[in-house]
Amino acid sequence: LQTIVCYKLENCTVPFVVTSTAGIPTVKIGQTDPDIVATGPSTPTQIKGTNSYKTEITINPTNKGEKLACVQT
Repeated sequence: LQTIVCYKLENCTVPFVVTSTAGIPTVKIGQTDPDIVATGPSTPTQIKGTNSYKTEITINPTNKGEKLACVQT
């Protein structure tokens, strides 16, 4: 779990890395709080010479407070 600071009604890009030995991983948005508009993730891009892939989601909180957004692989 990682804390990221975003501002109400502003897009916030959240990058992350996924490791997969079976090729390009399937990544999708998981459970998110109803006060978050989440889009993405972007198509995973392999980090050269590794089994790791970088991707990102964009979240936009519609209310103040701590929120939860998850991704699934």
